[in-house]
Amino acid sequence: MPRLFAFTCGLILFTAAGLGLAAPALPTTQVPPLGPESGNWLVCCASYTGPEAVDMANQCAMIIRSRDHLPAYVINYGEQERKKRTAEIEQELKLNPDARMPRRTTRIPDQCAVVVGGFATIDAARTALDKIKQLAAPEIKLSEGKVNSDVVSLYVPVPGKGVEIRRETVNPFTRSFVTRNPTVPNTVPPAPKVDPFLKKLNSEESYSLLRSSKKWTLVVKDYRGATMVQPTANGAPSSGFLEKIGFAKNSDTLNACGMQAHETARVLRKLEFDAYVLHTRTNSMVTIGGFDREDDPKMQQVAAHLARLNLGPLDLNTKPVPMEIPRPDR
Repeated sequence: MPRLFAFTCGLILFTAAGLGLAAPALPTTQVPPLGPESGNWLVCCASYTGPEAVDMANQCAMIIRSRDHLPAYVINYGEQERKKRTAEIEQELKLNPDARMPRRTTRIPDQCAVVVGGFATIDAARTALDKIKQLAAPEIKLSEGKVNSDVVSLYVPVPGKGVEIRRETVNPFTRSFVTRNPTVPNTVPPAPKVDPFLKKLNSEESYSLLRSSKKWTLVVKDYRGATMVQPTANGAPSSGFLEKIGFAKNSDTLNACGMQAHETARVLRKLEFDAYVLHTRTNSMVTIGGFDREDDPKMQQVAAHLARLNLGPLDLNTKPVPMEIPRPDR
């Protein structure tokens, strides 16, 4: 059965006016295509895979448009991959018109994301994110008429009876996140001056990205915490990675982000990914791989491999972002 990844959360309805968005026109039977006019930034609020992914994603988008009055769209990454593969085969035939090449067929399933658009800046999208997470769950029906919804098993202690297993329906919107609009060209800004403090921040990290000899990597997760930087008093106890390098315990949030990033990298390495961690003054990033240039074809191979795996609990970015590896020694 197609899988919808999400966690549970409170359900609170709100309108587009609360997000500062222009509500779409009267609901239609077809979701309009996503384009640059849909805003530079989006909020991805649900994802579907499998043979009924397209239908379920369209149902979800139409519910958001008609019920919540928000400009929702559908992105079908499977369709994009199929078009890309077809173009590659056609290019091979153009380059070798006389060659008799075997027609390799690879089944690429539909992988659909439902997004809410209309955000010109990342700050506007983040402002709307918390409210979108509180939308009521959509009621999606499968072809046989059954309602599709994932459930989570909760182990609830019962006095005198041990543990009781309860199954609760999950809401996809509670795991929404901000992402760029893939139809808008992503211009890479000039590389900022590298913070020399990165070297000290990452000195205790066994998976440190700074140890990679390559120039580029792929960011697959960003754990963001509060800003810090207060040195510890003499004799202050050390517990997190920041305390080990001399920073006060008021950086607990950032310490938690750092530990989450380290654990995610550890799991990815067990899955045979070349995973790294980079701690900064405000966040901890998990990255995969080392590449010689930004347009290295191996990046797409790694991203495609990630998309094929069922890594929902890790909540990785659906579209990994290339990043130049900082060099604080330079």
